Amino acid sequence: MSLGDGRLAIAANPGGRLLPDTVPQASVDMTSVLEVSEADGVTGHAHSLAITTPDRVTFVKGTSREEARWWADILSMYPRSKVRNKLSF
Repeated sequence: MSLGDGRLAIAANPGGRLLPDTVPQASVDMTSVLEVSEADGVTGHAHSLAITTPDRVTFVKGTSREEARWWADILSMYPRSKVRNKLSF
């Protein structure tokens, strides 16, 4: 996974990192994210996250519990920042 310019790019990559020539299989507009949640029970895979937007739910999987928590912490900032922005007007 790679995060930049408000978009999360997702690719199946054995090394876990997007290389410059890696073509992402999916991307998520993080400005439209409603929720980021644990998804192990839904997917049947350990270290899974669900990224929910109005259009769809995208499931991603970390390589370890620590990596999944790290991504969850980072990605969860997007829905919270929308709430903060709405409250500041």
